[in-house]
Amino acid sequence: MKRKQFVTAILVALFTSSFSQNLQNLTLQIWSAEQWVNSYSIDYTYDSNDAIATETTKSWDATSGIWGDLLKRTNTRNPDGTISIYESQFWSNGVWTNNEKRTYTYGVNGNMLTELVQQWKGGSYVNNWYKKHSYDSNGYRVGGISDWWNPATSSWDSSGLTVVMNNADGTIDTSVTKKWFNGVLENRTEQFYTYTINGDILNSVWQSVKGDKWVSSSQYNYTYDSDNYLIKDDRRKWDAVSGTFGNEYEVSYINNANGKPLIGIQQDWKSSAWVNTNKQIYTYPNSVGLQNINKQQLTIFPNPLNDVINVKGLTEKATYMVYDLSGSEILSGITSSSIDVSSLSYGIYNLTLFDVDGGRILAYKVLVSQYSWERDNQGVT
Repeated sequence: MKRKQFVTAILVALFTSSFSQNLQNLTLQIWSAEQWVNSYSIDYTYDSNDAIATETTKSWDATSGIWGDLLKRTNTRNPDGTISIYESQFWSNGVWTNNEKRTYTYGVNGNMLTELVQQWKGGSYVNNWYKKHSYDSNGYRVGGISDWWNPATSSWDSSGLTVVMNNADGTIDTSVTKKWFNGVLENRTEQFYTYTINGDILNSVWQSVKGDKWVSSSQYNYTYDSDNYLIKDDRRKWDAVSGTFGNEYEVSYINNANGKPLIGIQQDWKSSAWVNTNKQIYTYPNSVGLQNINKQQLTIFPNPLNDVINVKGLTEKATYMVYDLSGSEILSGITSSSIDVSSLSYGIYNLTLFDVDGGRILAYKVLVSQYSWERDNQGVT
């Protein structure tokens, strides 16, 4: 059960992320023994309307060196593309076994009205919990109620509710969750949100109730580049002793020219230092512009190289990544013809080029000449 809960927690974060659109594969690696090792992989398929139809998660078996089936999610959609039924299955004893089913209903404007969650038990789906959402006259969500199924009485018991206060543009300003306890509706959590001038979320502050007071618990921050693409998100934990938010973890993203992430690296704050924990690798279908490029059409020169890698044969911009032989990323960026590597020390490096949709179009080994490194470091001891 713990394993299922752990996997589900990962998948919820990935499935609800905007990064999932048009993804072909997402691979999660963990940092172990000073190197990245495979952990989970998710393959995506799409329907004729380019909406996600299935997501299949596999776990890495280090002993056999192969991926094994773990979890499959299937979406059934309404004609307008909204999800009507979501079903998940776990791979068990060589067969797919039902796990969970979610059924959604919507209003005429496409806003979700209800969500029914059922668990597979004893050969059939049984009720688990139920949510009902409410909206204002502008169609902005203002809250909802949640109920838990009581198998002893075969009826729904009130669980709690959410109250949402929105800004004029419909973005969330404050959200408060309340839970029923011994017949009393009590505050549980409260979140405050701020945004950039472009409407992207900038940070959120979470509070929880201790005793009869609201107490800060965590803060989430988001950083964007000049094109408003997300390049980092981090979480900070409240330290009651110092009265400030302290580092907990951060995720840094490397994006392609379209702003889609290619790699996300998470580091945790441990013993006053950032430590690698996991790495997310995003793969997309090849774009129309580059999918027919033959590797023989691309030329990388010179090799050995000095200060610049020249790339001949690109028909549009591509994202590049340069790694050392241990697999650590050294450089990354976007190019249409050349890459500045003057900062690299003498040695062999791996160069990978991706098209604008994240499809890998070239992997190449390059050698930075000793002459170049010695020239740039004259007098350095």
